[in-house]
Amino acid sequence: EDKIIEEDKKINTRRKVDNLLKTKKLTKKQRKYLKEHFTKGSSVNEIAEKKGCSKQAVSQVIHNGLRNIRKEHVGV
Repeated sequence: EDKIIEEDKKINTRRKVDNLLKTKKLTKKQRKYLKEHFTKGSSVNEIAEKKGCSKQAVSQVIHNGLRNIRKEHVGV
């Protein structure tokens, strides 16, 4: 029963993240990196290696994407 509840929570979280990623304020790169990081669980290092760029570049894209999500959904 605990496993079922835990799996249900994961599914709900994924749905919420997917909905947030649909915001029109995200660039394609922001959407791709955020999805890779938050839904697939890839680290910043893993994304940087896969994309052939620096960890700092990936972190900046993710940071800016989160800021854009906050602006649209929270109004901050």
